Amino acid sequence: MVDNGRPLEQRDRLSSPMQPTPSTSSAPPAPRYPATWWATLALVASTALAVSPQAAKSPLRWHGLLGPKPVVFATGTVLCAIACFAAWRRAKVHFTNFDLAALGYLAVGFLAMAVNGFSLPFSLPWIAVHLGALVVVVTAREATSQNRDALVDGLVSIGAIIALVALYEALGGSLPWETSRRPGATFANRNAVGGYCAILLPLALVRAAMRPHYLRSLAAALLMLTAALCRARSSWVGLLVASLVVIAVWVALWVRRGSPAPSRRGIIHACVTLVGTVVVLNTVSWGGLQWSEPTPFKSSFSRIVDYDSGTGRSRLEQHQVGLAMLSVKPWVGFGPGLWRREAPRFAHAATGKHARFIEPLWTPASDLLRHSVETGLLGLIAAAAMAFSLLVGSGRRVMQTQDMLSLATIGSLIVALVISGFDALLARPASVALVAAVAGMLRFDCASRAAFVSPRACGLVLSLAATVSLCIAAPQYLALKELSEDCSATTVLRLGPSRSLPLESLRAVAISEHFEDCSTLTAAATLLDMHLPYEPRLLHLLARCAEQQGRLEDARSFRRRAQDIEPHDMSVAPTEKDGMNRSPVEGDGLVKGGEEVP
Repeated sequence: MVDNGRPLEQRDRLSSPMQPTPSTSSAPPAPRYPATWWATLALVASTALAVSPQAAKSPLRWHGLLGPKPVVFATGTVLCAIACFAAWRRAKVHFTNFDLAALGYLAVGFLAMAVNGFSLPFSLPWIAVHLGALVVVVTAREATSQNRDALVDGLVSIGAIIALVALYEALGGSLPWETSRRPGATFANRNAVGGYCAILLPLALVRAAMRPHYLRSLAAALLMLTAALCRARSSWVGLLVASLVVIAVWVALWVRRGSPAPSRRGIIHACVTLVGTVVVLNTVSWGGLQWSEPTPFKSSFSRIVDYDSGTGRSRLEQHQVGLAMLSVKPWVGFGPGLWRREAPRFAHAATGKHARFIEPLWTPASDLLRHSVETGLLGLIAAAAMAFSLLVGSGRRVMQTQDMLSLATIGSLIVALVISGFDALLARPASVALVAAVAGMLRFDCASRAAFVSPRACGLVLSLAATVSLCIAAPQYLALKELSEDCSATTVLRLGPSRSLPLESLRAVAISEHFEDCSTLTAAATLLDMHLPYEPRLLHLLARCAEQQGRLEDARSFRRRAQDIEPHDMSVAPTEKDGMNRSPVEGDGLVKGGEEVP
């Protein structure tokens, strides 16, 4: 990309004292669309659009397991690593404060694994996602240094495609993978769709205002409309906070120096986009959505900070469980990926509810909570350092160069950070890819601490990280595909401990309880008990099968373990046959004096 006859990277370094001016005597001209640009967009697009028809037929689809997104993400990171290796043949690789914070976060994660013990089926996915995200950040940074405007336009275009799929659903269109929480697009979850579009919206709006074009305005309108239709309150809060920050910084720049303003044509495009979105939102009949309130948007907005009912209450209870866990291991947590394994034994003490309240929560509805529990306060500090380094570096660039696109990128990062506080944004590979690309654009603005003279070695390290990510993700997806096609305890046994998928297998065993014999159920449940030792429903199944097989001592042991986790749930309490009294109680109430107390 060229501005005023000067390449973007050269212009930025001349206008900013953070980086030395490179010699241009022998530097080759930058390609208009470099390999890193193609690789970044290919990864983001393929991860966002990937859908697996096999998983769509399985009962597991209700848990959002609809696509080979992890393996597509990992495959894309290999392509990105190759593109970076090719781009670094004649350039130095710069090391920034963000890189230090990212390496610190990875170090804390491995420390948590060492302290708590390495859990193969839970720790490996964490390693794959984080190594892949690091590769995407580096690739997006290299693409930004060559052609940032084109990278932003490409990312916004991908978001517009997702928005079109979601709007097709909202209008009543049928998709093979559709779920009850429409519009799900290719994510199977309206919160995921809303968050994805919300992250891209600041970039789309600023790009359309500063470089007006009807296609850019259309993309911004599609993203805005989809973010509204998904009624994801976390996305709305994120956009509100980002808007306040961006407007405040823009006003401060305008007061100090006279910041760049949109042209008259840009203002017209912005007004038409906003008015058109509002009109379409309120006049079109959205036949694919089932809204119980007569004024759904007003209802959602009025409950934007509600925490005492609905999903707000559920999130509060999840945080109660998470804080109880954090009080036990505050510094390094329970280990990466282990929130779901450990949470059931804290559910009763923290909320007074049965542990099955945790059962459908494969990850809590908050990345902030999950990372705090899994990597402790040290991991939380390292994650905050990553975000802080990006905001400081890009903020310095905005104040020095009045770059509105960098300011919009800051807005996108703020939206992602706010959503991560209230939703599991970073538990989805497609969102991880998008946030990593945004972080890569901001990393370009960070000051360089050092420059490696051996870029080939850095390329090899990056390629190794991508290869490890793929080698982890591919077998897991193949196991998931096999389990999706035959969701049964027999398949769980066939997968064995080496390819175990604990949470998906738990659902399969629960479904198989009604038609599999006890020998198969016992073997599968015993295998799962190695990875999920705090599942009362699983322990109850083992106890029932032990009773049928005449192993009364084992049945007594399983029931006692279940009662330790759920002391007031009589459905898992030891029976009179085991030497203890049992009073069957239904519901989630506590038992006091023979009566159920709400």
